[in-house]
Amino acid sequence: MPRLRLRARVVLSCVTFTSALSFMLTISYLRTSILLNENKRSELHDDIAEPYSLPASLRSNIVIVRDVQERRASISQRYNHTFEEHFKVRPTFQAPPSNAERVRFIGSYFESKRQLYLPSAPRTSLPQFFSYPDRIPTLPEGDLSRFSSLTNSSNEPLLCYTAGSNMTASSQRGQCVCQTEWRGRHCSIPSLVDPTAVADSLRSRPRRVVYTLAVNQEVELLLTTLSSMWDVVDLFVISEMNMTHYGDPRPWFIRELLEGGAFQPFEKKMFYVPCTFPDPQRCLQQDTFECENSKFTCLHEKGISTIVGLRDDDLIMYTDTDEFVPATFVHALRYHNSSYQHFSVNYKWFVYSCVWRTESGVVGPMGFAATASFTRKYSLLAIRGRRGIPEPVILMTGGAVGAHCSWCFDVAGMQLKLISAVNGDRPRWGDYAAMVDKEFIEFLISRGTFFDLEGLLIPVEWSSLQHDAFRDAPFCTRYGFNQSQPAA
Repeated sequence: MPRLRLRARVVLSCVTFTSALSFMLTISYLRTSILLNENKRSELHDDIAEPYSLPASLRSNIVIVRDVQERRASISQRYNHTFEEHFKVRPTFQAPPSNAERVRFIGSYFESKRQLYLPSAPRTSLPQFFSYPDRIPTLPEGDLSRFSSLTNSSNEPLLCYTAGSNMTASSQRGQCVCQTEWRGRHCSIPSLVDPTAVADSLRSRPRRVVYTLAVNQEVELLLTTLSSMWDVVDLFVISEMNMTHYGDPRPWFIRELLEGGAFQPFEKKMFYVPCTFPDPQRCLQQDTFECENSKFTCLHEKGISTIVGLRDDDLIMYTDTDEFVPATFVHALRYHNSSYQHFSVNYKWFVYSCVWRTESGVVGPMGFAATASFTRKYSLLAIRGRRGIPEPVILMTGGAVGAHCSWCFDVAGMQLKLISAVNGDRPRWGDYAAMVDKEFIEFLISRGTFFDLEGLLIPVEWSSLQHDAFRDAPFCTRYGFNQSQPAA
């Protein structure tokens, strides 16, 4: 395979959303040909494309204040009245959903992102991604190519998981000798996985893994998931809607990026599912989550249910785009049997970027995967909402893994999320001008506090992220570890 080249394009875009909302977007654009970091290259099958090696993000000009006393003093000085007094103001946006200000901002936001992610030259090759209803994918057969074959002392064949084994010591001893953080007869189970959750013996036929994601504007987060999970997932089912959760129209942005070649290294494993909602006006009802829920119904009916060759024991992953499960946990479910059909983990909980975490630092347990038969029985929507289904088994022995990264966008992305939020989730911060203000959002990020200005987030130590695959991803490093945190 020829050596890939890294070409980056940085584009500066300015989008206006009323006089109070102006922002600057800067990001490295990744072209189709990319140079992988040899020290972090994943072991890949020969028949699949190599994924992106995500660069560290361009630094934000927001200065992170880590000193607790300084943070409290600045919050008190700047907002010296109560939350209710400061934010009891006229909502910025009014019904109907076609409000000109909101729609104009949505259009300008996605236009700026097109400039960042789409190649400057038209693609010369035909798209390879699958798309509903024209091109439906067929799952490939699973294999054990990630295992190395040895002969034990009784001259019996033995398979050792290559990434989890010390192959030199294993060859000498005639048994699998596990690397740190791996266990089991085949060294194929992460040590953090609960030994009662999976069997030690290998499956004769590995599960296939289907990863479902409903995407709005989270391109950076999607790229991180595609890259970190590439060699453990057989198919990524990506859906998007032609409107926001609030009922405003939005472009088919992900389809544009796919057709333009922005995801070209990943296309052969991507299945695109467009979803529409017939009555956007219903999104304005305060007690409804119908518009948000409809995308998961669509993802199930037009995505999961149409895949050719899906077996009952295959695995369906269903995390949000801001949740990252360690690929090693999925490996364990791929190659080992379990008496359970629904699985969850505790996530490390970050806010705004990996520079801040919640006080507990943990959120969960949160479900992340279920067998195909379980998903067919209860539906993707019911599983995500845990409505009328058996509780998932916690796949870990303790602590937290991976990441749940709340509000991990640039400032403009946070503004878009605020004004696009579902109407049934109260308080809806996007209804208040003070909350959507660029300067206010930058203040929250800098001081590490919440939208209600109550409570302080905890600074994250860089060394605590050293084993995480997402540590160098743009969403994780945008604001942190460049002001006062030395690199580990």
